[in-house]
Amino acid sequence: KYLDWRVFGRNERLYIRQYEEETSLRVHLLVDSSSSMAYASKDLSKYQFACRCAACLAYIVIHRQDHAGLALFDNKCRMLLPPRSGAEHLRLLCNALADRSPSDKSSFSSALHQLAEKFSKRALVILFSDLFENTENLRSVLAHFRRKRHDVIVCQILDREELDFSFRDIGAFEDLESGEKIISNPKEIRAGYQIAVQNFLTDCRGICADLNVE
Repeated sequence: KYLDWRVFGRNERLYIRQYEEETSLRVHLLVDSSSSMAYASKDLSKYQFACRCAACLAYIVIHRQDHAGLALFDNKCRMLLPPRSGAEHLRLLCNALADRSPSDKSSFSSALHQLAEKFSKRALVILFSDLFENTENLRSVLAHFRRKRHDVIVCQILDREELDFSFRDIGAFEDLESGEKIISNPKEIRAGYQIAVQNFLTDCRGICADLNVE
């Protein structure tokens, strides 16, 4: 059934037909729009930076004639655009990023598990988030996407102040998601804070390495 009989009819030589199938890449861009992503030590918030990254990748994907989709989530999925191509779809995707403002608490368990079930076709999933969530929940969600045979990339978005904690004056520190406030002297807690942050980052990297997630 693989012989090319037309070629045989012309020159009486046997040739096997070979096919090269081209399929479109599907990319799901998952952007964390919870309240913690609103933090900005300077002009650009973590959410705005994540949006720029997602928009740039969407442009590249669509420019290559592939399909890009978008999901904005906090404690649940707030907006979902299925992967499509074309300039009009890119415009809708960028407008959706621009129109959303971070709000509500983040919850990987309630939001991303639902998305993993929705994405029935194999795709590339790119997550933009500060990952401020229980690390075991992060492991569970990433494992869910991997079980569905998706390739996954995690882009952890953090502000420089969240890493260095270079504050100097005694003041109130507020949790953007819970509203809880504490009064503290940064000089007294900086060393312990930085150790805790590094442990958190190490845990996130370890989870990704275990699941073959970039």
